[in-house]
Amino acid sequence: IDLAVTGLRADGRGTRAAVTAMGTVSAVTQVLGDHGRPVEILEFHQYEIFEATVTFLYTVHGTTRVWAVGFGADRDLSIAAALANAASRLHP
Repeated sequence: IDLAVTGLRADGRGTRAAVTAMGTVSAVTQVLGDHGRPVEILEFHQYEIFEATVTFLYTVHGTTRVWAVGFGADRDLSIAAALANAASRLHP
């Protein structure tokens, strides 16, 4: 998968990342790690609900462990949303 992400950092400066990875999880975790927000997945649960997908992640960074959830129109968007949620909870 080739992934390109453009957005704003917490300080309001623009950022852009492009990665090539084996899948969505690898790509998004690499982007998060490259931007100082590493996330390690301990548990992964994904379900299709109606016309969407929900992903539950139990994640860790250092000694902090959190559950995160993400919804999306498909599996990849759901995973990306869950990982972004995890990163925001692990790195306030």
